[in-house]
Amino acid sequence: MTRWSGWVPDGIRDIRDGINRVFDELAEGSAGRFLTDRGWSPLLDIYRKPGEIVVVAEVPGFESGMLSVSLTEDTLVIGGVRPEVASRGEVHTRIERNRGGFERAVSLPGPLDGDRARATFRNGLLRVVVPLLPEARPRKVTISGEDERE
Repeated sequence: MTRWSGWVPDGIRDIRDGINRVFDELAEGSAGRFLTDRGWSPLLDIYRKPGEIVVVAEVPGFESGMLSVSLTEDTLVIGGVRPEVASRGEVHTRIERNRGGFERAVSLPGPLDGDRARATFRNGLLRVVVPLLPEARPRKVTISGEDERE
């Protein structure tokens, strides 16, 4: 999706980024999830390398045990819960970091080899690598004559 990326002040940039995320969600066909109360959603990069699909999720402040990754036939689901910060008598004047649970599901191009998928977590980035299955290639089938009986 084409994004407008000219220079803008910080407040306007936040609005622009929010609008871009809305349209990205709609383009993914997940409008139903976007319009429901689903918490927050981490930013993702998805790219293809020879023989595999790579998904990198930005989840700073998490530990690996706080995250879950599952893969169905063609959908990757990443979830987790960032705990609420326990108040120790402080009065917050601004809270911008996302809290609570999230679940992000994305369709991946296939065919996928989910049995060999692997995930690593380092420096706030969750990296999921899903190998691709070899694509089925057309095979020539020999046609036998009418004379042959089974």
